[in-house]
Amino acid sequence: MSYSLGLPLHNRRGEPDAMNIDGLLRGLNILLVEDDSDSAELFNVIFELAEARVMTVASARKALEQLESYEPDIVISNLALPDMDGYSLVKKVCTSEKIRGREIIAVAVTASAREVNLAKVMSAGFQAYIPKPINPAMLVTALANLLH
Repeated sequence: MSYSLGLPLHNRRGEPDAMNIDGLLRGLNILLVEDDSDSAELFNVIFELAEARVMTVASARKALEQLESYEPDIVISNLALPDMDGYSLVKKVCTSEKIRGREIIAVAVTASAREVNLAKVMSAGFQAYIPKPINPAMLVTALANLLH
């Protein structure tokens, strides 16, 4: 069964348009670190529509374990994780990937947008920050832009 997710955007005349995210991330490998099961499910639906391959884990420890065998193009991490914050996780991920000779794109997400210090997010190694609730079109577009 095929699904399509259309999102209201505004065209030049201010009228609503729909953006189709189908296939925009085709072939991309994503490591999603999200401890909230509802959010993880939403991300997975979005990435399935965008045709990305996703490995989802619920903790920083699991993410670090997966990096031993899984080579993501992008790591998307919640900043508030149960065992280690997303800042520390991404610092470790970036360091280990540089040792392997790879650059990794990292994107931060969190529901606590008011508490986020953007300078701290960027200095930890993230290239982008996306607040929850997630806007699927904004998420997919931001990821696509980071790759080009």
